[in-house]
Amino acid sequence: QKDKDFPGDTFPQAILDIINTSKIIQLPLTRWQRVHNIFIRKDKNNANIKRLRAIHKIDAELNPIRRELITKRLLRHAESYTFIPNNNCGGRSGKTANDVVLQKHLTL
Repeated sequence: QKDKDFPGDTFPQAILDIINTSKIIQLPLTRWQRVHNIFIRKDKNNANIKRLRAIHKIDAELNPIRRELITKRLLRHAESYTFIPNNNCGGRSGKTANDVVLQKHLTL
């Protein structure tokens, strides 16, 4: 069921639909078939293959989907139904964690 309370989620949903369709037909997109291997030295002057840290960068849309569809939507939903207490301000729109510290300091 689509969450109609929060418009503007159509782009991340479209990306998620593309990923799910690709999984169903078992045909990965061309950009997912290329991997960039990056090697970082563990020791400053040692280029021995056993002392290199390998990082495999795959072009995928999973991070924006995780950030947009899960984190932001969950936070908006929790805030609209007042599941988040007023003394929890970190990550909320228009509030910072410093607000709580300052509020606590001023009430003491």
